[in-house]
Order: sequence, then structure tokens, then C-alpha cells
Amino acid sequence: MNVDDLKKLVPWQELEVIEGSRELSKVLARMAERIDHIPVLYETENLEDEQAHCYLHYFNIAGSADWYIFEVDMETMEGFGFVTLSGDFDDHNAEFGYVHVGELCEIALINLDLHFGGITRAEIKRRRYGEVTEKE
Repeated sequence: MNVDDLKKLVPWQELEVIEGSRELSKVLARMAERIDHIPVLYETENLEDEQAHCYLHYFNIAGSADWYIFEVDMETMEGFGFVTLSGDFDDHNAEFGYVHVGELCEIALINLDLHFGGITRAEIKRRRYGEVTEKE
């Protein structure tokens, strides 16, 4: 992924801080390694939940909102993921759906978690719905 594409995924106020730091190349290199193979829209819909990995985690620094992004179309900046607007995975304000990542990056209080270790769709579902057991 080229640097210009990477910069599209970083919120503007966070990018200003990163660009002003001597650590820019290290931060961008870590991001590139993490999201170089981020799936395009609909690419993970037929994968098992344990195989679908989240690549980006955005969060509201003033509250308890999180966006976990699994797929991104770099041309349109549309993404698919899971959002929780309450900080609680099992709240009625938490759901899977589509989000415009470009617009998310324009919100002043949204940051990208540069140290995000990843999560699978299965783990989000376990947090959201609890352990799923097969009915006999």
C-alpha cells in the first residue's frame, strides 16, 4: 500500500501529529504491514468467522465509541465492520454494518489505534452474543 493510501486511513488531526514527528516512517511502516492486505468490500463475507480478521480500529477519544473495520474499498473509502457507540458490545447501539471510513477520519475526536493487535469476527460475536453453542 502506498503512503498516500495509508494517509487516507488516518484521521486528519492524528496525521498532523504523526507527520510532525520523527517517527512518521516507523508508524507508516507498521500500518502498511498491518493493512497491506486489507480485504475489499464483500471479500470476507463467505469466510468463517474465525478467519475474518479486523485490520483497523478507530475510537472516540472523548467517549466510548469504537469502529472495527474488516474491509475497505480504497477508491470509495467505504468500509465494513462493527461499531459500538456505547462501548458495550451487547448494547443496542452495537452492530455490524457499513461506514464511510473517509468521513470517519474527518471527525475531530476520532483516532486510529496505531497499536491495534487485531480481532476476528468470531471474537466480536462472542463478545456481542456470548458463547454460541449448537442446539442438538
